[in-house]
Amino acid sequence: MELAQGHPFNATDDLYDTVLDFIFAVTFGDNPETRYTLAKCDSFSGLKNLLIPADMEKPVQFYSPPRLPMFDAAVTLTHSVEKTVTSPFPLLHHWILRQLPYLRRAIATKEEFFSAELDKAIDRISDNESSGRSALDEILKREQMLALKEDRAPGYKSRGIVDEVNRDINTCMLHHYA
Repeated sequence: MELAQGHPFNATDDLYDTVLDFIFAVTFGDNPETRYTLAKCDSFSGLKNLLIPADMEKPVQFYSPPRLPMFDAAVTLTHSVEKTVTSPFPLLHHWILRQLPYLRRAIATKEEFFSAELDKAIDRISDNESSGRSALDEILKREQMLALKEDRAPGYKSRGIVDEVNRDINTCMLHHYA
């Protein structure tokens, strides 16, 4: 508000990105490399020559650094779920959407990010380094305890765990976006 000097500005994307930051911090742990809001705030510190319109009714346009690829993928996937749910033929609609290159890229980005975060969480669990660091850590600890009880190897990378985390992220994003 100070930088806009009383002019209106669009804060919708800022709020949405802050919620994404929160969802990712809770799910995967607080990592400065995945905090988009922090990068956005840092970009404001260098704004010395911001063009302020003479008309007080005209909005100020702030520069936003590019979103993290995972954030873009999450937004794309959330929109696709929303479109599918409202379609009169959801299964067909979902199948068609999955064939489109932009959605395939979003899915690949999500899978790559999730796989890397899952590996980090498994390392933390294996080293007993984690104490409630993230929701993913808690899910993996639960799987570890269940595997011990059932006398089997933990299935950390099972489809069930991946689906549980994806469902939680999508639910949070859909509730926020709606």
